[in-house]
Amino acid sequence: MAHLEEIIYVSKMKEITKLHRRNKMNYFCNDCKKQFEEPKEEIIIHFEVDTRREETIGACPSCGSSDYEEMGECACCGEPIRSSEDYCTSCLDFANEAIEQFSWKMAAFEKNTNKLLRYVLED
Repeated sequence: MAHLEEIIYVSKMKEITKLHRRNKMNYFCNDCKKQFEEPKEEIIIHFEVDTRREETIGACPSCGSSDYEEMGECACCGEPIRSSEDYCTSCLDFANEAIEQFSWKMAAFEKNTNKLLRYVLED
């Protein structure tokens, strides 16, 4: 039974990884909350005293905001995520589900599971 659960786990992680590798977004807009591959370039012309200076800035293709950030990767599957996060929602949901299933099994196995879990996690 444990071997079958291991196969299901590996299969589920491969499925999550395949799904996310297709969706390669590099940037996240903090204003409109959309993800995009590349910022669009906007040219700003500054008219100061006797000078004309052009400045090129990157902007969100959806809303034009320059408040965007480069995205990081999920430490588990590699999906693009906000740089302030460590894991994507799919991997977190999967881990939470696995922990919940494990805790139900442990509760059925022994009443005093806290001591057992602390012992195993300390190793």
